[in-house]
Order: sequence, then structure tokens, then C-alpha cells
Amino acid sequence: MISNNFYKYTDRKSIDPHLICELCNNPFIDPIVTECDHIYCRACITKYMENGSCCPAQSCSQLLNNDNSTLNRPSRIILSMLDDINVQCELCGEINLYRRNFDEHIKENCSEYRIDCPGKALGCIWFEPRNQYNEHIKACLFEKLRPTTDELYDMIKKQGLRIEEHRRQAEQEKVKVQEQNTKLEEKMHQQKIELEDKIQEQKIQYEMLIEHQKTQLEKAMAQQKIELEDRIQKQKIQYERLIEQLENAQSENQNQKNEISSARGEIAKLAGDIDRMKSSIQWNVMPNICMVTRSGLEGVTVAGGNGPGNSTNQLNRPYSIFVDDNQVLVIADTFHGRITQWKKGEINGEIIAGGNGEGNRLDQLNRPTDVLIDKKTDSLVICDRENRRVVRWSRHKNTTQGEILIDNICCYGLDMDDQRYLYVSNTEQHEVRRYQLGDKNGTLVAGGKGQGAALNQFNGPGYLFVDRQQNVYVSDNRNHRIMKWTKDATTGIVVAGGEGEGNALTQLSYPNGLFVDKFDTLYVADSCNHRVMCWPQGAKQGIVIVGGKGKGEEANQCNTPRGLSFDRYGNLYVADEGNHRVQRFSL
Repeated sequence: MISNNFYKYTDRKSIDPHLICELCNNPFIDPIVTECDHIYCRACITKYMENGSCCPAQSCSQLLNNDNSTLNRPSRIILSMLDDINVQCELCGEINLYRRNFDEHIKENCSEYRIDCPGKALGCIWFEPRNQYNEHIKACLFEKLRPTTDELYDMIKKQGLRIEEHRRQAEQEKVKVQEQNTKLEEKMHQQKIELEDKIQEQKIQYEMLIEHQKTQLEKAMAQQKIELEDRIQKQKIQYERLIEQLENAQSENQNQKNEISSARGEIAKLAGDIDRMKSSIQWNVMPNICMVTRSGLEGVTVAGGNGPGNSTNQLNRPYSIFVDDNQVLVIADTFHGRITQWKKGEINGEIIAGGNGEGNRLDQLNRPTDVLIDKKTDSLVICDRENRRVVRWSRHKNTTQGEILIDNICCYGLDMDDQRYLYVSNTEQHEVRRYQLGDKNGTLVAGGKGQGAALNQFNGPGYLFVDRQQNVYVSDNRNHRIMKWTKDATTGIVVAGGEGEGNALTQLSYPNGLFVDKFDTLYVADSCNHRVMCWPQGAKQGIVIVGGKGKGEEANQCNTPRGLSFDRYGNLYVADEGNHRVQRFSL
């Protein structure tokens, strides 16, 4: 209520005694009920409780708690009875008012209630009875300004709301940025940990590889030392016999004495040569390929790299490479149906087989997937895959067509051993066969038990490598592994991958080209992981030496590397199929 000072009760005697406060002797204002069920005005009992502790009602000794939470509102009946008491306004004298409506009377209708001018906010100090309001408004300058100022205040209020909204949004953005910053810091910290772990893992792998290469090198040096000592001993025996024969003939002819002296000089010279051979033994056992101690190598484009096209400086999805002793590259330019030759340092290649459009004529090729050089005949042997044949093309300048070596075979990869036996993979029969040149049927050397993942099966055998012991290494493409089949074996062993498709260091994804050095270190093009890996003999996981940074065309990236080869100086060449180029890497 505004105040009970502005009204009086018109008939005090008729008010129910139960509605009278015992402390102020007036009808209750904002009544509350104590714990002992006595009713008082809130203001009265609150003030009383500051000094007293027992209920003020006669014959009641209830202790009152100063905590207002123990005071309750009376029933609705009591409140309704209080609202229905008749009062008279002491300002304007109006009667027959209910107490419940008195606040509304004062705020809206009482002519003598003093009110402020609406222009108070602008500086008007008028504060008079309501019945003078209209006259004041007519003369008030502040009221005349109020519509304009109200509009300004409204604009200020709206701007304030906008500012508050912007402040709230800015605060939200601040929180969001802080959260992102926290996440970024956490991510960077995690990446740092992962990078440190990876570096440590690579370090261990490199140390293992170096130790392995060191052991192999020591074995090779020891073996060659034994062989050299045997040669020296044989030479020594031979020279001693020669001296003995010459000395026995000394009495027959004085000239023979001179020959003996000359022979001894030759022997001394040979002994010097032998000493020099001993001192050079380390040079004779150095590996053809340097030990790999770095990853993420950057390559140099040595063929193509100018987009897919049929110009002489372009390639279109090259699959395979063969490097001869003069570092001449022979490339299976697969989607052009041709074999091209690129001499060292030249920016244009030369077509040496096919190149007459895709077809099955003897002067045509159709998606050749692999190629090698038969040094004895100076000719190319080519997997002419889509024509289901293996063909031979002479490297002589006037050659215009090839000859069929093997027909009706779904060939993919090939290799030739030291005895000029040809090995060919068949992706349809899931097998590898060995052929003597001129033989059409060949001998099964790996697989041939149908498609599968058992150790005597393949699923899409691709590229091959045959070592000097006629061990056959096969890229078992869709089984994501590399298999090694020893000579005359009926089952192979997994030497890389075999843990399902993936990009972990223990896994491969559709492997293709491969190479094995004299220390049995395996190099493989891990095509769909866009990297080249090396696997030391017996290693449980590989080492990334090229790529591994996602698919791309930078110097340290690959896009589906397909074939690979090494030159006599240990440089690695990669057929970067998706980038239509061949890259050279110095290991």
C-alpha cells in the first residue's frame, strides 16, 4: 500500500476485533502469523522482536525467533476481510472506498494527491495536487520539449540495448576465442608429443638399420677377406712351383738364370699388387645403394612433370622404370601405350616402342605396365597388359614392331634373373611363372592356388624382383603385403605389410614397385599411402624414405607412386604416376 496515512476508517466500531493488531490497535497492515498463531502487522511485530523475545499476546509465553522465515501469511479469509474495510481519503475526502482499492484511488483519481510533472526528467520542479496538472501542462516549457527528448531517450535506450548486445556478443566471442585457443594449445601440445614420439621411433629405426647394414658389411668384408687370402695362397703356391722349376733347370742353360731373375721380379711385382688388393678390400664390398639414414627426401624431376600429354616432354601415368648402366631411363608410359627412353640430363624423351595409338598390332601397345632391358640381346621385354601378352622389341634404331614371347596371359610385372630366365606375374591366375626364352608355358614358382590371403596364395600379384639366389619377391597388391618365395618353395613368407590396409609403419596400402639390395633391404612403392618405404631384413615395420606427407606434387611428395628402380650409383627413381613424372632421389 502507498500509505495508511492518507485514509481513515469510516466506521471503526464495525471492524471485527480479530482484525485489530494488539500492538498498534489498528486494522492489520501487511499481516503475518507467528509460530503461536497470533496475527500482527509485519512492521509492528518486526519492531517488537528487536526488543522482546516472547509473544506480546496475553497469556502467551511463546519465544519468537528473530528469523523472519518463521513468519507466515494469514488465511485468504482474513486478507479478504481486511480488503473489504471501508475507508475515507483524507486528502480529497472521498468516502465509500474499500481499502483494497485505495492505492488505485491515490495513483489515478485523488485530486489532492501531489504528483510530478512529466518533464521532471528534463528539470521541471513542479510537484503539486493532481487538480492543477492540466493548467501546469499548458504553460510548462519542459512538457513541450518532452516528445523530442522522449524520442532521444528512446534512441539512447535502444543504443544502450545495442551496446549491451554487442558487449554480450563480444564477451561470447571472447569466450569462444579463449576456448579455441585452449583447444589449439592442447592440439599443439599433443602434436608435439606425437612428433617427439615419431622422431624417437624413426631414430630407433635408423639405428637398427645402420646396425643391420654394419653387420652385413662386416660379414661381406670377412667373406671377401677369406676369398682374397685363398687367392693369395693359391698364387703363392703357383709362384713357388714356378721358381722350383726354374731353379731345377738352372744347370741346363745360363739364360734360364736370367729368366729366374726376371720371374722373381715379376713375383715381387705381383706381391705388391696383392698388398694393394688387401688394402683395397673395403672398396670392393661397399654396397651399391647407400644406407638410408634420412626421411622426407626431396626429389628432382628427370622425366615428364609437365602434365598428362603425348609430347616428348610429357608422360601420362607412368607405371614402371628401368635404369641402364649409363643412367638412361626406360619408362612404361602406360596411358600413352608406348615405351619412352630419356637420356641423362635431357628434357625430352624418345619413343622406342609403341606410340602408334592403343591397339593389338605388332607395332602397337595397350597399357604397358612393366618393362626391362635384356642386355644380351639389347632388347626390351614388355608387359603389354591389355593385349594379354609379353612382347620383345629390339633397341636398334630401325625397329618398327615387336615380337610376341608369351600370349594369352593377364600379365602385370616381370623380371629376369642372372641366367636370363623371365619371371611374369599373372593377376588373373594369381600366380608367378618362370619362362625360358622361347617357352610358352613356363614353370609355376609362386601362388597358383587361386585368389586368397593364405601364404600359398595371392590377390592381384603385381611387380616382381628376383635376386641372385632366385628368390622371388612379389607385391601382393590387394593383400597389402610383400611376399618372398625362396627357390622351389610351395609357400611364401610375408616380408613387409600383411597387417591389413593402413598407413601405420607396419602396414601398406596397395603396394607396387619393389627392389631388394645385396643386404636384403626391401624398398617398396606404397602407392595409396603416397610414399616409398624401406624394410630392413627381419624388420617388423618399415621406414618412410620418400613422401608420406599426403598426396601432392611438391618435391617431397608423391601422388600414387607406382614403379621404382635404382641406378648403379645408388640413386632412387620413382614413377610418380598421379603427377605424370619420374623423380630421382639421392639417398
